[in-house]
Amino acid sequence: MAATDPETNDVLEGLGGVSLVQALLEGAPTGLLLVDEQYSIRYANPAFLKWVRQSNREAIGQKCYTILFGHEKPCEDGGAGCPAAATLGSGRPAGPVTFLRQTPAGRKQYLRVHAHPVPSGPGSPSQAVAFIQDVTSEKLLKDYKEEASLRDPLTGLYNRQGFDHLLKREFKRTRRQGHPLSLCLIDLDAFKDYNDKKGQKTGDALLTRLAGILVAQTRVGVDALCRLQADTFALILPEASHDQALGIGHRIRHAAEEDRIPISLSMAIRQPEDSEAPDAFYHRTADALFQAKKNGGDKIL
Repeated sequence: MAATDPETNDVLEGLGGVSLVQALLEGAPTGLLLVDEQYSIRYANPAFLKWVRQSNREAIGQKCYTILFGHEKPCEDGGAGCPAAATLGSGRPAGPVTFLRQTPAGRKQYLRVHAHPVPSGPGSPSQAVAFIQDVTSEKLLKDYKEEASLRDPLTGLYNRQGFDHLLKREFKRTRRQGHPLSLCLIDLDAFKDYNDKKGQKTGDALLTRLAGILVAQTRVGVDALCRLQADTFALILPEASHDQALGIGHRIRHAAEEDRIPISLSMAIRQPEDSEAPDAFYHRTADALFQAKKNGGDKIL
């Protein structure tokens, strides 16, 4: 029911009227904002004021997008995607939409916002109430679970699912920006024999050592490192030319020798061809890796 419904008003008056509304506003764990057509704050409840570290007197009159995000203009160029803007324009409830902001302490905070119009007569409302819920823990936990599902539990590198996702992402980026992209596949020669002879625990320790070498010899925050299957690894190398990728491959081989990795490495390095799809690119590189191993291994093809 709308707040202007006489029956609703009767109920509110019977329960305390203004006192009840004030208790609901002041005690709500969700942030509440009343904004006008210019996105100026007319009221902010304690939950919201705690986030922005201001008093109600300080908050009133400020723009909601300024006090929350430090923006000088309405969110997303005039409010597109903003529930409060949508509500003020349509007169209907809008949202939820999740926004990311930086708190005064410098931490990330995810806020889920939906808005409801405040009826004031015919036409679009002149005010809207924004309901703002802190969903930071929910969002970070979701991201953590998604990230964990893309990781290999033994080495901590990305798994095959993560590899497919990242390769497609980098493909789109390199096509859009025109940067080079290299893919390096690495396989331990005769790992199965080593694993059968030494045991799975020793074999797992060897894979973990190699993963550490890959991390140390690649660019943190740039290159994506993946374990595709038992002893096959992949390096997605954005903005790396053939020569740069080859240099990374040689560094890895040298580091493996210095670390006394007891098994030789075969590698294949390729760059995508024009109009080549990510899957075709991967399979072409995998074919090169197969040829490297077939030709005796211990080489970069």
